[in-house]
Amino acid sequence: NGIQFMKRVVNQESRNGKAAGTYEISSDGAGSFGVAQVDKVAFDAVQRKLRDKNSRYSGFVKTFKDATNMDLTKVQYSALGNDTLSIAFGRLYLMQLTAEKIPTTLDGRAAYWKKYYNTPAGAGTVAKYIRNNS
Repeated sequence: NGIQFMKRVVNQESRNGKAAGTYEISSDGAGSFGVAQVDKVAFDAVQRKLRDKNSRYSGFVKTFKDATNMDLTKVQYSALGNDTLSIAFGRLYLMQLTAEKIPTTLDGRAAYWKKYYNTPAGAGTVAKYIRNNS
């Protein structure tokens, strides 16, 4: 379910990497980057938790490294041009925001995406998410 959700997030956020600007970091560091469109604030929040040995997120470091040979604690924001890293940081950011389970329906996922990932301040809408992922 989490994998399917993140596939839809990537489609919504960057048209699977085909949207203009997906792989560009603005000179002022504002905006989002990579296929999951993770912003610097979100990246930094995740990175702090990954580096904290007492954080429940630190356990993902070894699992991820075993699977990919990449150490999440050493990743720089500019590395989110790597799709795997972008998706991983997007998912970890979402996990730190809520313990609410990802819904299994398209409508439920759209509302969940808007509430937690895009946020009420974001330009995306539930209707566009549904249309783009139908």
